[in-house]
Amino acid sequence: MSQKKNRQQRKPKSEVKLAEERFQNCIEKRNSLNEESRTIRDERNSLHDQRNKVMKEVLKYRKKMEVNKKTKAKHIKSRDSAMSKVKQLNELKQKKRKGRNKLRSCSHRRETEKKKEEEERYHVVQIGLKFEVVQKKNFGSVKKGAPKKYKAQVSEYQKGRAEAKKNGEKFKGLKPPSTVFKVLTKKGFKGQKEAKSYADNLQKKVDSKRKK
Repeated sequence: MSQKKNRQQRKPKSEVKLAEERFQNCIEKRNSLNEESRTIRDERNSLHDQRNKVMKEVLKYRKKMEVNKKTKAKHIKSRDSAMSKVKQLNELKQKKRKGRNKLRSCSHRRETEKKKEEEERYHVVQIGLKFEVVQKKNFGSVKKGAPKKYKAQVSEYQKGRAEAKKNGEKFKGLKPPSTVFKVLTKKGFKGQKEAKSYADNLQKKVDSKRKK
């Protein structure tokens, strides 16, 4: 009985009231969404501010990078120019060095040829009363044997003089001069024949004195 009474007491809600409740719920949802959107908008604005600050730094560094890029290009250009000059200088040095080496080589070759030619020239040397034709390259060996030849001449002179004195005759021989070894020609002769002719003339002069 009591349940029937409660059912009877509950009156159905009107359409207007239900609409008001639905409207109120929508307003609450809208307010909630607005609050969420406000929070998101604030976060977005904060991110935009941070982005703007970062972009300012990025632009500042970008400008520095452009300046550094131009400076780098200048330095690279000056470096390339300096390297080109160094390369040219090295090439000039190499050419100069090659030229010097070539000149030295030619000069050394000429000196060697000249020295060889001088060594091959024929000279007339005096050993006591004798005149010999000797190449310059053989001066050492001839000079070494000269004292022996000189002693032989002196010995021959002394022996001839002693015999003439013993026989009571006048000795016409020439005493060997004190010249043991002497080169009589400065430049020498290119050919042996010319040197021999000069030596023979000198020998004839000495021999002619001996005969008188």
